[in-house]
Amino acid sequence: MDMTQTTNLIQSAFSTPVSVSDLKMQLQLFGDSSYDLELATLLLTATDYVSKHIGKQISSSKFELNIPSFNINTFDTKNVDIISVKYYDEDNTLQTLDKAQYLVDSTSVHARILFSMPPIISKDFQNPICIQYYSEMKVVPQVIRHAILMVAAELFEVRTESTDAKARKAAITVDRLLASERRVEL
Repeated sequence: MDMTQTTNLIQSAFSTPVSVSDLKMQLQLFGDSSYDLELATLLLTATDYVSKHIGKQISSSKFELNIPSFNINTFDTKNVDIISVKYYDEDNTLQTLDKAQYLVDSTSVHARILFSMPPIISKDFQNPICIQYYSEMKVVPQVIRHAILMVAAELFEVRTESTDAKARKAAITVDRLLASERRVEL
């Protein structure tokens, strides 16, 4: 049996730390609401891009962590809000663990889930435990907010035609802005 954990993104960011009015100000679209829906979509796309670029979840997203045992309990982020902990018991019946049976410890770099009395799990599944959770930054630094604005503005400005030089220049600027926020794992 392979003892590896997997994390899947269930629902991508559905909010952004930058408002449509902030983006309209950046683009100098004062008083024009005809682009609001498009700008909101671009902000979500830009937030997702920046989040992937720095390797940190910025806005609230839903994840599913599948683990082989209750001993493997580390998340790839510090900010975790548990939705549910489900597992297959020794009879291969899907069960939901009561919230009173676990605690989330977010005092270190990566959050951990601590179980008071782990139940007996099935040996018939590679990853019999499934933890669903939300993750997001509690406070979004200004440099990240500005990078989201830059990416969204660039997407808006080149929506009909793309100039490679302009896109590369914006990408380099975003790289420089986010260099200090990128997660590097050794």
